[in-house]
Amino acid sequence: MLLTIGMMLLAGYAAGVLMTKIGLPKIIGYIGVGILFSPSSVGLTDQAIIDSTNGIMRICLSFIAFEVGGSLKWSKIKSRGRDILSITLFESTTPFILVAAGIATAATIFPLIPNLNLISAIAFGLMLGALASPTDPTATFAVIHQYHAKGKVSDTILGVAAMDDAVGIIIFSLAAGFAASTSGNQAGGFLEGPVLNAAYEIIGSILVGLLMGGVLHLTTLTFRKKGEGQLVVMVFALLIFCAGLNDLLQLDEVLASMAMGAY
Repeated sequence: MLLTIGMMLLAGYAAGVLMTKIGLPKIIGYIGVGILFSPSSVGLTDQAIIDSTNGIMRICLSFIAFEVGGSLKWSKIKSRGRDILSITLFESTTPFILVAAGIATAATIFPLIPNLNLISAIAFGLMLGALASPTDPTATFAVIHQYHAKGKVSDTILGVAAMDDAVGIIIFSLAAGFAASTSGNQAGGFLEGPVLNAAYEIIGSILVGLLMGGVLHLTTLTFRKKGEGQLVVMVFALLIFCAGLNDLLQLDEVLASMAMGAY
């Protein structure tokens, strides 16, 4: 596993340098190397290795979400709130509707799954559409970070990246609730479970993130950091703790990390 990770890092770095030389964002090279090392492509990596690095990937995503949250300022969000809200709603709901409708239609016309009726096809489409709704902020933030982009567009995009995760949780919870109710596994009303689940996940994640942000603030005051290295250790430790706490409470660690960074 360590040999594979080392090879991926070296190959990714080289691909990033190559992309820079031809005038493209480094992230394109990183994605290309990721595809190359995917178990589903040329077979350079076993699926077991990918599964064993899941913890590392979650920590890396937490760092990115933390930095996205740290880039947000209430004054900027307040001045561009209408733009952020409208873009978030459209860019989250449009892929959800298109993918859900497309999958449901295809599953009805080409019934690859035995005994799949119209309601089940719609539920199946809604679940896959919900997965298409949220956007991973990694690539977006990588481009902004590489080119040191500042201004209205960058601030708006960062705001959308922060809100997008919450909208994705709501859509997924509603889709999962509909699928559960149609299969007879939903206790109570259709909206009761999904709404409570979405509220718990969103509010809980934000509260945990704010709590960890407050702990980080108090830690830096108490220990009076003597350099950047000490601050990196504090952030690293608390982000990992935050991810583990969210896992324990079944909350969203990306949203929590963003809230921690924003605090």
